[in-house]
Amino acid sequence: MTLHDKIYVLHILGTIFLWGGALLSLFMAKAAIKKPSMERKIHWRISIWAQWFIPLGAIALSISGVGLINEGWGWFLGWLDISIIATLLIIPVVIFRLNKSLSQIGQENNQTTENQSKLPSNLDA
Repeated sequence: MTLHDKIYVLHILGTIFLWGGALLSLFMAKAAIKKPSMERKIHWRISIWAQWFIPLGAIALSISGVGLINEGWGWFLGWLDISIIATLLIIPVVIFRLNKSLSQIGQENNQTTENQSKLPSNLDA
């Protein structure tokens, strides 16, 4: 396996970590809402831990991208500049959107638990 192949594998793993972490975090948070309150703990933990894959994937993607450019292609190709700029722009957007979705899920969770904890008015409690 050559150096170029190793860098290419790191690039693919970085992409999987970046997008896999974001999707896993969202899916686990949405799954936690559908579970009873005692069974939500595992789903929320997975959702929180999956968020750590995003920066790790971004770092691996960036380092391997620069390595692939230096090793194989060179800096003279125009699409490389566009891909670097797009990667730098899309990573904060993914993180912002993920945090916004998770906070919305958390607010919906708080509203449903508040509604469940209230006593019915006909009990005169």
